[in-house]
Parts: sequence; structure tokens; C-alpha cells
Amino acid sequence: MDKLVKELLLSISQYTHLVRNFSVDGLSQGKIAVAAAAWHIYKRNEDHRIRVGEIVEELDAPASGVSRTLRELEANGTLIRVTDPQDRRSTLVAFTDKGFQQVHNCMNMVDAVFDDAIGEIGEEKAKTLCSLLQEFSGGMERAMEKRKIV
Repeated sequence: MDKLVKELLLSISQYTHLVRNFSVDGLSQGKIAVAAAAWHIYKRNEDHRIRVGEIVEELDAPASGVSRTLRELEANGTLIRVTDPQDRRSTLVAFTDKGFQQVHNCMNMVDAVFDDAIGEIGEEKAKTLCSLLQEFSGGMERAMEKRKIV
């Protein structure tokens, strides 16, 4: 079992390293995640309003981290934040023209990279991988709860 644990940790570490270093059009992985969440919300909402709280919920991430990333995206001209005129307690996010192009390029690149990777292993293996990762994640979560490290 010890050898298997090492192999699994190495595989997960290699994947994590690749994802962590993924960057497109000057957007790092963390910025891509926040921008992609905002993009999905924009597409989903009929009024195209993107509320910061929705991004936090979509990512299941701490509000402080999302806010920090939004400030960085705002500083590099990807988006702007404005007070919601309908609810002054809320903040809305809007993409700039540059931001729309960046996110569009990122989403296309992410799709292309994953399509290529899936093409290399085949659709059936990719489906099996998804299923196994979900099952493994559930097992990890239960094991961590059992040991009270969650």
C-alpha cells in the first residue's frame, strides 16, 4: 500500500503543478477560475448581472480570496466593480472589452487543452477517470472527517 500511496501522491502532485502553472493571456490559474465563474454567471443570468456573492458561491471559496483576485483582475483591466444600483449593499462585476476577449481566449484554450488531453487517453478512460476521482474524493473526505482533519 505504501508504494501505491506514493504513486498516487506523485500523480496528484504532477497534475496540481500543471494546473497551478496554467496561464493564458496573462491570467494565472486563480484568476482564470474567478473570471470563468463570473463568465458562467454572466451567461446564466438573463440580466447579465454578476454579483460578487454569486462568484463566491460558485467557487465555494472564501470571500476574502475572491475579493483579492477581483481587485487584481480590476487592476489589470479585465473587469470593473460597481455598486449595485438596486441594492447598494451588493457589488456587481462587469467585464471590460479587454476582459471579454481575455476570458473568451482562456475558455477556448482550456477547452482545447482538455480536449487534447482527453483525445490522448480516449473518452472512455476520461469518463472512468472522472468517476474514479469522484469516488476517491468521497473516500478522502470520509477518511478526513473520521480523523477530524476537515
